[in-house]
Amino acid sequence: MLTYAAIIFFLVTLVSITLLTWLVPNKSQRRLQELTPPEEKTDWVKTVVGLAGPFAKLSIPEGKWEDSALRIRFINAGIRNINAPIIFYAAKTVLPLVFAAVTYIGLQLAGKSLDRNT
Repeated sequence: MLTYAAIIFFLVTLVSITLLTWLVPNKSQRRLQELTPPEEKTDWVKTVVGLAGPFAKLSIPEGKWEDSALRIRFINAGIRNINAPIIFYAAKTVLPLVFAAVTYIGLQLAGKSLDRNT
């Protein structure tokens, strides 16, 4: 029993050290990264807003956004991006549909597996 624990300890340690040396850059790699110019950041927020815009229109309320209580909650949370309500309302529309579809598929698969067992 003690040998199994020792073997598992050494394997986990070996894997951890291997991952650490593989993922963490050494001094020469860090120096090379400092010399190369930084890559341009992709503007993923614009891409997400472009995809989420049609879904957000389904559930976004009428009225002024500047006077909204939700805007104040976003600001208190530190989210000050102008596109925050679009992403929020798109997620509010899409996520229930995704969860319902996953649940439906899961129940269908569970029902088929029960039919095979009987």
